[in-house]
Amino acid sequence: MDKQQQVTGGLTMALVKVQGRGQVTLPAKFRQALGIETGYTLMLQQTGERRFTVEVIPRRTLADFPTFDVDVDMEDVRGQMGQDIADRVYPRRDQRDPLDMAQSEAAATREA
Repeated sequence: MDKQQQVTGGLTMALVKVQGRGQVTLPAKFRQALGIETGYTLMLQQTGERRFTVEVIPRRTLADFPTFDVDVDMEDVRGQMGQDIADRVYPRRDQRDPLDMAQSEAAATREA
């Protein structure tokens, strides 16, 4: 156990200075002791006046998230999304279903 750990009761402690843009550098020994790796996020929470706690949040990859089996035809989904976008960008004059419109026109022609 080194001198620093003797003073802190075996826990790792570090003093760091705040740089000009609010940045701090965590010393390598401190990062190693806490298992902090590149890409991890540190959550700071104020606990009192001039006091805060820090929680290490490990970086997560897609492999960390659960997987789901989804029975969806992505080509149909893409087609519907494309149609929805086209309808918003180039709205039709008549928003009725084209099949309904064709049936209405056919009925009107028969009556005439």
